[in-house]
Amino acid sequence: MEDQGLIYLYNLNSFLKSIDNNLYTLKLEKFPFTGNIGAHCRHIIEFYTQFLNFYKTKTLDYDGRQRDLLLESDIDTAKSKILTVIEVLENQNFNSNTVLSLLNNGQLSSTTIGRELNYLAEHNVHHMAIIRILAETIPFDFSEIAQFGIAVSTKGHRISES
Repeated sequence: MEDQGLIYLYNLNSFLKSIDNNLYTLKLEKFPFTGNIGAHCRHIIEFYTQFLNFYKTKTLDYDGRQRDLLLESDIDTAKSKILTVIEVLENQNFNSNTVLSLLNNGQLSSTTIGRELNYLAEHNVHHMAIIRILAETIPFDFSEIAQFGIAVSTKGHRISES
């Protein structure tokens, strides 16, 4: 079975291929506190980048990430970086039971690669749901990527209710 986090990243990449930089950076007055699509993409990319850097740093620290505003303002930079993240995730042979140190709000604890990959997938789909809300107000047609921003658990719940 394919990693759900990768599926979400493929969907995000497909979405970004279908919009332009104007939509990517558009700030909607209707949603002043949600940021724009670019801000959410930057956030997703930076979290994955922090995860992939844990080999160098030995400690996973999502709060300590470098905010790269170019990822937020330039769709081509974001698309390139997402493809890099996808490539590394596809080619890395992670042992999901490997224990990592996690620094969260100044507190050090233990986690595993598997737990963090699950967290990243859930974190990603949460931001993709916000991206979807923003894009649908334009309106953007998600029929080509109908599952964009919809969590696996939500899909399962919807199926069980039908």
